[in-house]
Order: sequence, then C-alpha cells, then structure tokens
Amino acid sequence: MPISMIHRRHVGCGAGVATLLVKAALAGSAASVGPRLVAIVFLVIASLLSGRAAAASGESVCTSVLAGEFADAPRNSAAPPRRPELNLAVSGRYCLEEDVRQEKLLDHRGRELAARGGDAIVLVGADDIHLDLGGHTVANAREPGYTLVRHDRHVPGRVQSHWFAGTVVRNGYLVSPGGAGTAIRLVSAQRYAPQGFGEPAALVPGQSLDDVFRRTRHRLEHLTIAAGRRAILIDGRDNVIRHNRIVVDGYTAIVAQGPGVVIEDNLIEVRGDLSGLSAHERAADGAHPFVIRLIQADGAVVRNNRVRLTGGTPPLAAAIELTASRAVTLEENRLDGFARAVQADTRSDYMASANLVRPCWPRGTRLVAPLEGGAGRVSAEQVGCR
Repeated sequence: MPISMIHRRHVGCGAGVATLLVKAALAGSAASVGPRLVAIVFLVIASLLSGRAAAASGESVCTSVLAGEFADAPRNSAAPPRRPELNLAVSGRYCLEEDVRQEKLLDHRGRELAARGGDAIVLVGADDIHLDLGGHTVANAREPGYTLVRHDRHVPGRVQSHWFAGTVVRNGYLVSPGGAGTAIRLVSAQRYAPQGFGEPAALVPGQSLDDVFRRTRHRLEHLTIAAGRRAILIDGRDNVIRHNRIVVDGYTAIVAQGPGVVIEDNLIEVRGDLSGLSAHERAADGAHPFVIRLIQADGAVVRNNRVRLTGGTPPLAAAIELTASRAVTLEENRLDGFARAVQADTRSDYMASANLVRPCWPRGTRLVAPLEGGAGRVSAEQVGCR
C-alpha cells in the first residue's frame, strides 16, 4: 500500500478559522455587529498567538499518512515485489490515520504467493522521524512473517549504508506472527562487529563504545506488540523502550546493543514456543534463551518491568543476558518463570536491587489479551508451573 495521501495538519487556529469566526460575527444583526466583532477579533488574535507558540515548540505540524490500495497485486502469475507501505524518507512528525495491513496474496488456486524484495511495511529513511500510530494497527499476515518497522532507504537497485538517529514510534499496535515475525528493527546497516548486530564490536586500543555507536536516542513507547520471533531489535546509544505491552512466541523479546539504553515500565510475555522455526533457528535461539539481551550496553537501566514466561515450559535460567556490558542497573523488576534475574559474562558487571524473581508465578494471573489471532493465545491451564 503506497502512501496515497499526505497532508500537513496544523494544531491550533489559523487564518481559515479566523475567517469563519468573523463571518459568524457579521451574520448577526447590525446593532450587535460592533461588540460581537470586537470580541471575536480578540479571540482570533489570542488563538493565532497560541498557534504560533505551538509552532515554535515544534509540535504544531503533523504529516498525516493514509495508506492507499494494495500495490503488490500479482501480475502475470509472477510473485509480486514487496515494497514498503509507508516510506518515510524526510525528517518530521508523521501521524498514521488508519490501519495498515498486509494480507496473504493468493494465486488462482488459493495458494499463497511468495513476495520478493524489501521486508518491511514501514521504512524509516532519515534522522528525527516521529511516527505516531494514533492507536492504529500495523499488521502482517504473510508467512513466515517479517519486520513491520525498520531503518532503510528504499531506493530500488541500490544498497544503502545508514545509521539513522532520533526515531520515535509510539501509541499503536504492531502485529507480526510467524517464525520470522519482528515488530521493530532499528539497526545500523554499518557493520561494527565481525558478525554485525548481535555480536560485540571489536574495539581497537584507545577506542571507546561512544566512538563505535552513534547517539541515536530512539524512543519506543506506548506500543502493544505481538510478534512471532522478536519484538524489538535496536542499536546505538541512549535509546529508550518504555510503557509497552509485548508478547513474543519464542524466548527473546528485546535485543539491544550499545550504551545507555533504558528499558522500563514494560509488560513482557514470552511463550517459549520455537515450533515455527527451522532447526538452525531453534538451535540459535536455544543458545540464548533470555527475554532481554543486552550487548555492550554500558550504563543500561532495566527498571520496573514485569517479565513472564508462559506456555507451561520449565523455568528459564535467567530473564536478562548481559554481554560485555558494564555498570548496568537492574531494579524493581518482577520476573516470573525464571531461576534468576541475570546471566552475565566475565566482561559484564551490574547492580541489582528490589527485583522479585519467581520460578513459578501464581495461577490465575491475567495474561496479555490475544491480538489478531497471533501471538498471545494461551490457555488457562498453561499458567504457572506444573
């Protein structure tokens, strides 16, 4: 679904509103026009001044985004290319005005068509993009699932090297079931480690993490996420993941790489179900069965999160994994379904306080409601240890 309509939406009163108010005043009787007009003009001036103040604060203009009709209809029985539904390539504030969904594409025999090319519904291709979902849903129903929101520049035939900063995604629903389903991937295209994202960057003598990781300042907040494989993959410095409700079919919900990340006030549930993965993928996930994985995340703060393992599986060894991460703060987290809070390698250190860790969590605890028939479907008998 390409962008079919983009318009600038202004907050506050403008010249159009002022004209309507003056016309309303002039519509009265001749005897009352004078006093009424004076009062209306006074209100208009006050409104205009308020609008200018809002504009100066940077919050007055929002680019409203509407998705048009599905653009990837099959042609000549060929598998259609996957193009981004929303391609945000200019810095600014965007407001989604309707749900954006990618449904399965079927051929004339009812078989699902494979899709080629890009693998995201929303591409973020510039610094300082603020995407407010406005309570709407971005969802994918294609198998085996793929990423909903990611960093990239959609330029056909070209490979981009990017590391964008200042991305904000908030206030909506992200649904991507399937073995490859990922909600958000805000990851640099620049390879700073031999294996890329997920492996510690190799530092040369005298080099610090601040030299390697850009200060990205991404912010992900007030989201409800249901994903088959991962909820959030993110790198850079000083990122914030806050006030989200997350359900993931596998073990790992969040992988964050880089210093200064803050993960707080989230409700996270993982199912421990790897049945949708290949044998290789199951082995990789089984090697790191941790809900939150922090890599080279010096100074990270993980605070006041509720993390649960559901699905009737045995307790996991730990909820949080630290790799080459120093001075990490873990406080006031409630972790149910885990033997301990943290597994840290020899290059990591942390301070933990006021965390509640329970291998089994109470029966009858309410779960995150299911979304779109994907992740989130858990029967009552699976709650708690057996």
